[in-house]
Amino acid sequence: MFRNDYPAQGSMLNNVDIVGGFGSLQVSNVSDFKPTALHFDTGSEMIWVGNQAGVVASFTGSPHMQRYTSFLTHKTSAVVDILTYDDRVITLTSDEVRCTMKRGIQPFTITHPSIRQSHCMTMWRDGSLLVGGENPGIVQIDLVHEKVIRSHIYPDDEGTMMFRGTTSKFICCGNMHGKVLLRDPDTLKIAHRLDAHGLMLSDFDVSGHTLMTCGFSQHTTGMNLDPFIKLYDLRNMRWMNPMRCLLQPHFLRYMSSYTRRMAVFSDFGQFFVIEDNAAVTANTPIYQPEGIPSGHNISHVEVSESAQAIALTDTSGNLHLWSSTQTPTFNNHSKPVEIASPYSHTHNPMSMDDVSTELSQIPVPNAYQQPLLSDWDSQYCYPVSRRMVPIDPAILQSMRVDRGIGHAPNNGKRRLNQVPYNLQDNKTAKGKNKNGGHDAKADANSKLVPDIYQRVTFVYTKLGESETEKVNRANRTAFAGLDPNLQNAYCNCMLQVLHFIEPLRIFLLSHHNMNKQYDIAQELGFLFHMLDSSKGGILQATNFLRAFRTIHEANALGIVQTNTDPSVKIDLPKLIQNFNRFILQQLQIETKPAEGDTEAIEPATNRNHNDPSTKGSIIDKLFGTSLKVKTRFVNGDIVDSVAMQFLFNLSYPMLPRNATVENTPPVSFSEILRNSLCQSQHSKTWHQATNSFIPMTMDRSPCTLPEILVFNCNVTSAEQRKFWTIQNELYQQKAQEKIEKEGVHDPNLDRWKQQFMHNQMGKPAAPGQPKPSWVPLYISLLVDANQKFHVDSTLDDSSSSEEKLIDEHSLYGNYELHASVAQIIDPKNGDGLVSHINVSEPYHRRKEGITHTQWYLFNEFTINPIDKEESVDFDLRWKVPMILYYKREDLLNRNPIEKKYPLGPELLKPTPSIGKARYRRPESNPTITTIPLEPSELLNSQSGKGFLVALDAEFVTLNAEEAELHSDGTRSTIKPSQMLPARVTVVRGEGPLEGTPFIDDYIPTQEPVVDYLTKFSGIKPGDLDVALSSKHLSEFKLTYCKLRYLIQQGCVFVGHGLKKDFKVINILVPQAQVRDTVQLFHMPKKRLISLRFLAWYYLGKKIQEDMHDSIEDAVTALRIYKKYLELTENENRLKVIDFKLTILPILYEEGRKLEWKVPKEDT
Repeated sequence: MFRNDYPAQGSMLNNVDIVGGFGSLQVSNVSDFKPTALHFDTGSEMIWVGNQAGVVASFTGSPHMQRYTSFLTHKTSAVVDILTYDDRVITLTSDEVRCTMKRGIQPFTITHPSIRQSHCMTMWRDGSLLVGGENPGIVQIDLVHEKVIRSHIYPDDEGTMMFRGTTSKFICCGNMHGKVLLRDPDTLKIAHRLDAHGLMLSDFDVSGHTLMTCGFSQHTTGMNLDPFIKLYDLRNMRWMNPMRCLLQPHFLRYMSSYTRRMAVFSDFGQFFVIEDNAAVTANTPIYQPEGIPSGHNISHVEVSESAQAIALTDTSGNLHLWSSTQTPTFNNHSKPVEIASPYSHTHNPMSMDDVSTELSQIPVPNAYQQPLLSDWDSQYCYPVSRRMVPIDPAILQSMRVDRGIGHAPNNGKRRLNQVPYNLQDNKTAKGKNKNGGHDAKADANSKLVPDIYQRVTFVYTKLGESETEKVNRANRTAFAGLDPNLQNAYCNCMLQVLHFIEPLRIFLLSHHNMNKQYDIAQELGFLFHMLDSSKGGILQATNFLRAFRTIHEANALGIVQTNTDPSVKIDLPKLIQNFNRFILQQLQIETKPAEGDTEAIEPATNRNHNDPSTKGSIIDKLFGTSLKVKTRFVNGDIVDSVAMQFLFNLSYPMLPRNATVENTPPVSFSEILRNSLCQSQHSKTWHQATNSFIPMTMDRSPCTLPEILVFNCNVTSAEQRKFWTIQNELYQQKAQEKIEKEGVHDPNLDRWKQQFMHNQMGKPAAPGQPKPSWVPLYISLLVDANQKFHVDSTLDDSSSSEEKLIDEHSLYGNYELHASVAQIIDPKNGDGLVSHINVSEPYHRRKEGITHTQWYLFNEFTINPIDKEESVDFDLRWKVPMILYYKREDLLNRNPIEKKYPLGPELLKPTPSIGKARYRRPESNPTITTIPLEPSELLNSQSGKGFLVALDAEFVTLNAEEAELHSDGTRSTIKPSQMLPARVTVVRGEGPLEGTPFIDDYIPTQEPVVDYLTKFSGIKPGDLDVALSSKHLSEFKLTYCKLRYLIQQGCVFVGHGLKKDFKVINILVPQAQVRDTVQLFHMPKKRLISLRFLAWYYLGKKIQEDMHDSIEDAVTALRIYKKYLELTENENRLKVIDFKLTILPILYEEGRKLEWKVPKEDT
């Protein structure tokens, strides 16, 4: 027998679970030994991996992969390819073919001059082996007689870099010049050459009569990966239409089972699986393997014979195994893996409260002759019912009900009639069990979370007083919070962080782009304007989130939430850190100045004008860090280049085994930052001079300093959390020693010294008191005269500082923490995201008229002032760091940007409808019902308070309201319905054309509409369809800008229920510019009166007989407001009081008599 614990040489494996997703296997424990070959065993359930050290290892036992064998095949050469047949494994190095038993015994080795510089091999149909490499031609080896049987080189032959499948007519292989070679299977001559890609072939695969390729071509910027897949018909010998991808294809594999599917992989590990005749859309699911360290990419991809599993290796030494099932099989017919016999032993010991061990494993002698211990007397026993396990939401969604019985396909997570026995099933989701007790773990963690960090929800009411009162209690500042009850509202914390970056805020307020329907930068500018104009309260980022949902890149990254089921767990750390990266890249694209743009902003003061970041967008100038990239190839060649990066992932050193505070050395946060900015990457790449793949080392180092430095903390694993916890404790111990030591003064510890003295006097510590943190509030960056990069902080020891050479060319910057984003882990109230933001003087000056800076905690709509130490105090039991923003201390002085007002009167000019029906049917042209508003009309206001306009908006419903009906008959709204503006009408309120509309736009939408609310909106199916509608259709952004311009010009808006109109349109109008008739004719704590009843009561007019019409409603609201002015004598203070005390009670009394219904006959 052989042993499966054979010591690996240069390789190590940790166990992994792949239940429902990706699993990561650590293949190499030495950074120089990277995976160079990957192969699924064709006879057993095993995966084979070869590395640069010449070691081959196998793993078995899916989904819990464990090392099976590991042995050295070559002492000096890397393994470039692996194949298996029967009980043997064939390994290929650059100069030999070696056959080895799967247990490590080596029967034979073949060397030959034609095998030198080999790259690939494949099994041929007669049982022989074909080997290809840089030498022209193919070598054929007889494995039975262990010799080379054919190695002829034809005059026009070429080298072979990869084999990918064979057909009955051809042997398919690829060379290093971007061509696919189709060889005759009998003579091995090249029958056809397919020019697939201009420079180099990245990958290709064959299935049936179809061949697909991906590769590199020459572009203006150099060698770039083609963004499409080329398809070739081997039956008709012609190219087919290429397939464009959502990601750049780097590896391709067919996954043929019942249907022919293809898997497309990017260099960074993202991949999707799709039918070969299907189109790639924004809804195509894209998968992202977890555990790929920053700066590393995918090196190999393989698909099992059964097409149930995919294996990937990355350049950091990780093996990723993915499957759509929990227990994948690699082959359709596999032999059992031979395992070493276990030691003989008695039954395994088990705990008395272990419910997972089968009792039948323990032999019970004389079980039927003596009473059992479990035979309790009935007086000591009572029956207990078990709580039913909740049904999987995926089953409920696919369920079909027939005659009261639900039928749904098994999702594969559990066998038929199988229910797991879990003691936790008897506990409720809120931490209470069936006997009224509490979940101790949930309660203990919830007690750690201070009140200001806990999630706060409010109940929606019809009148809105309840939610307004709760929001006012939760936010007593002058800054506005954001509504968390919207889909994708997880990004609210990052929107607040970006809003309080003054140069970015000013630029986006001035940004205007009407050439693009959905512009993230402009929508952010609109949101920032609302946040600036509000005085506390809560706002909604509806329009920004709507534009965010339409961005294809965001959907491809998986940061757009589509599942509204609250029971589905959301990976908040992954979402928010990917959103942070996406938003900076998207803003950089959308704010990049056009060619010849004379209004491009100037670079920061004292910034190097040769820096590429000074010639791009606002994101380049604020966040761009130029990196000097030096690429060293193993043959001695060195290539220098410059790259730009907006965001950096923090990377951490490995913890020692069984790490504790006692055996772990302290690591300063400055060292972590420096190592994250200056990274070294090892990989294998194509070298143009030698026409081969050779190893290289890429070193990156900053050569410029940004205005704002952004870090994703990347604390996603238990080991990284442990590292943070240990380093925090080490720094706190060090701080405690300094505090207790007399004669030592450290200004960073003044606060903690006062707290220590306070505790020494016997006074209790304040609850939630922050502790000294390992994360500094201030850092300094330096690029010295030798182009060496340094990071220092106020927490570093002066003795540990490096020697720096400084001259006039050195770059230096002092940075302070601007914001930190953290995940709050609260099992009782639900996890959430919060942001700590240092709000600067300009914001306080605009809001409160004072000049000072203050740290605030933004927890959705809950905003509280905090101490600056709170922003870096991370207790990883409930508060995990996600994102850090550092800004230059003189950021505002270095980046003066003038605020502009991009919206002008040209917006009010008439625009053609965007509907397409008018081109097909001239009779479908929309009837012109509006007369454009002239700018001179706005200057002729009769009241002197602003030009009077009347507004009415109609809406459609996207999602139905979610409500809860209580046992006492009351009803509370859990989640309000999501509505979209469908028609916006604005009419003149004064002047010779009073009552004439100048805006009457129908707003088309591509999102599915649940209810058109035709009775209340007048909108019919088809009215919002660009292809069918005969109405005047306009893009929502154009209509929105028109309203923004009217607000900017000081117009006074009249309407009925304007609060809801403005909320759905997602626009903020100052209260001084609003005249809402629903509030003017309202008594406190009484019902709201409908426009239809007011029109009948005061105007003697019946409206809304069949359905609503926004022009009629706007004009009616205007006339009722004029009636109000008449009754109050133009809002005379005494007359307004008399109106409320005498006229309104009569109105309400009449309404009660008529039950608020308009009589059918005039009375």
